[in-house]
Amino acid sequence: MEADWEVEIGPGAPILDALWPGFVDLRCFPERVCDLEEASLFPALSGALLRLNGPDSHPESSEEDGAGVLSVWTSKCDVWRLEGGIEQCDPDEMDADPLDCVAGVACYIDLLPRDRVTLAEIDRLEAWIRSKVERIRQMTAHRCRADLVIRRAFVGEQDGLGVTAYLSACGATPAEADESLGWALAVFAKAIHETTRIPTKHRTKFEAIQ
Repeated sequence: MEADWEVEIGPGAPILDALWPGFVDLRCFPERVCDLEEASLFPALSGALLRLNGPDSHPESSEEDGAGVLSVWTSKCDVWRLEGGIEQCDPDEMDADPLDCVAGVACYIDLLPRDRVTLAEIDRLEAWIRSKVERIRQMTAHRCRADLVIRRAFVGEQDGLGVTAYLSACGATPAEADESLGWALAVFAKAIHETTRIPTKHRTKFEAIQ
């Protein structure tokens, strides 16, 4: 699966507001995934959200090997159609044939660290996101891609970092594009859900909501 990442922090850059008015905490209330209109309209998104927020996505840190574990929770998402066809779905970037770039669909998911990551630990989050992009690239999924963007984030009064994950897919028809995005979401959720160990020398300060 094609994947890449970047950092967007600075004046004018988008900011993640984790506890926005429509926020549903799927860590505590997974059954409320049906309350999310986007997930109801696109069932594959529902499955990805449940996996990302599930208890297995918050493994214990290992002090014995000198490494820690970074896991995430989700705060916001959306799904929309790419109306431009091949103009918005580059065959090379999607690992797709030009004939499969007629219809497109995309989504985003905002991710927040479950431990305490602040702007002072951006190198720690970068190490995590690099490992995830590499893992996604190793997984099989065609006609789709993932782009992960590190952004400034707020959880209530707490200021830190988050990640917006954009997933896009294409197909010869809207139904094929939907199928590709569904597979991309499954691959993405699996890759993010897997335990990733990163150096613990960067102590954390970001107070995540428990």
